[in-house]
Amino acid sequence: MNIVHDYRDHWSGGISSAHVSDFPIYASRLEYIHQRMTDWRPLHIFDLRHLPYRDPVGYYALVIAMLFGVLSVASLIVSIVSLKSGSNGH
Repeated sequence: MNIVHDYRDHWSGGISSAHVSDFPIYASRLEYIHQRMTDWRPLHIFDLRHLPYRDPVGYYALVIAMLFGVLSVASLIVSIVSLKSGSNGH
């Protein structure tokens, strides 16, 4: 019954007309799929391009942190290159 409550609370906008008991043949499979979707975590770096089914705030925080990290490394590289080229001019 947890899958129905989760769907109702997050996706259906308050409509609670569907129940797992309405699908006796598929109920266990639906619960298994729901559990796999909620437990999904990226396994590879390329999986980070997919928004997770839960906790989009953490996903966006990771993306912003990675962006700042890339910009910081790029800034460091530009600073080192400018220092090297500045010291060679004398």
